[in-house]
Amino acid sequence: MQYSEIKLDQHLLSILKEETFNGFTVVQLRDTYRVRTNSHKGQRELRLYVYRRVKRLCKLGLLYMGSSGNSKQNKYFKSSEFFKVSFIPDQNNSQATCDSSTQTNTQLKIDDLERQLKQYKVDLLASIGESEEYMRLYETIPDIKDMLEENYHQAREHSSKLLGQIKALTTVISHYQ
Repeated sequence: MQYSEIKLDQHLLSILKEETFNGFTVVQLRDTYRVRTNSHKGQRELRLYVYRRVKRLCKLGLLYMGSSGNSKQNKYFKSSEFFKVSFIPDQNNSQATCDSSTQTNTQLKIDDLERQLKQYKVDLLASIGESEEYMRLYETIPDIKDMLEENYHQAREHSSKLLGQIKALTTVISHYQ
C-alpha cells in the first residue's frame, strides 16, 4: 500500500523508530511510553491507548503480529512498509485521547455514585418508615414493648448510618461537579 503521510503520537513514533525496538509486546510499548511521557494515567487505560495505535498500524500493514498462543504475549514487528512511510508527529493526539478517556471514566464514576446515592435515599426513607411504624405499634400494642423498642433503635441506627453515607456521597459528587 502507498501512504503519503500518517499521523502518529509523537512519543510512540519516536519509540517505534528506534532500530532496537522491534519484536515488542503491547505491554512493553506501554511501559516504554509511560517512562518517556512521564504519564500518570492508569495502566489499563494507557495499554488500551497503545493497543489501539498498534492495531491501526497493523491494519495499515506497517506492523505485523507474530503469534505466541497467548494474546497478551503477542509480539509485533515492523514491516518493510514501516520504513517507507512518512510519519507526522501528532502532538495533540496522545493527550486529547487520554484526557477524553479520563473524562469518560470520571463521568462513569459520578453516574455510579449518583445511582448509589439514590439507593441510599430510598433505603433511608424505608428505615425512617420502619422506625415510625415501630413507634405506632408501641402505642397500640404496649405488651411487646421490649421487642419493639430494640427494633426501633436498630432502625434509627440504620437511618443514621444511611444519612452519613448520603452526606459523604453528596460531598464527593459536588466535588466532581
